[in-house]
Amino acid sequence: MRGVTHTFLQGNALPSGPILEVGCGGGAFLTELKAHHPARTILGIDTNPTALGLSKQSYGEDRSLAQANLHYLPFPDSKLGTLVGLDVYDQTGVELASALAESWRVLRPGSVLLVRVSAYDWLWGNHDRAFGTAQRYTKARLECALQAANYTIIRMTYANALMLVPAILHRLASKPGWISVEQQFALPDWLNGLLKLILRLEALWLRRSTLPVGLSLYALAKKN
Repeated sequence: MRGVTHTFLQGNALPSGPILEVGCGGGAFLTELKAHHPARTILGIDTNPTALGLSKQSYGEDRSLAQANLHYLPFPDSKLGTLVGLDVYDQTGVELASALAESWRVLRPGSVLLVRVSAYDWLWGNHDRAFGTAQRYTKARLECALQAANYTIIRMTYANALMLVPAILHRLASKPGWISVEQQFALPDWLNGLLKLILRLEALWLRRSTLPVGLSLYALAKKN
């Protein structure tokens, strides 16, 4: 999925200014952002101090990291060139309208916001509860929220499409307790390899086109 995300950032000319990842976790994507954009200042925030500690170890730049949340970003107005939030704006405790407004505040005019959220509220279940996902979104609902926050949508598409049917079957099986969430953490190597290949192929497809369905929903939007 990080490869899919890079497709959106590389396929569009990013405005000048620092790049911030909100909810940077252990720093894997921060490290990749630095490799893809070596001339840029790359920043990261997370609410979890344990995750930030791991991020500092992997990313290695303490001054670029801070403990903060989407509703109170520790940056002055119109500071950032790009803001990336992957599976963060849909989390427990996040009020979407407030988070989008705060993101708008710290972005420069003409700067961009890349958001990934979980798709389809009817898919919400034990998996989401375990990972802190409070909301799932349709394309129309996310589009309305971004437009209400005064963003212009550049591109919007579903992603992780080929896993949608298996995910539906898994959700149905987990409701009566036939399959547990924990079983997802012990996938065999061959299956992990297959899933990576599928997502790499999807990333290639998304360079030129969109997907009508998927487990995730991406939106690239510009601050007016």
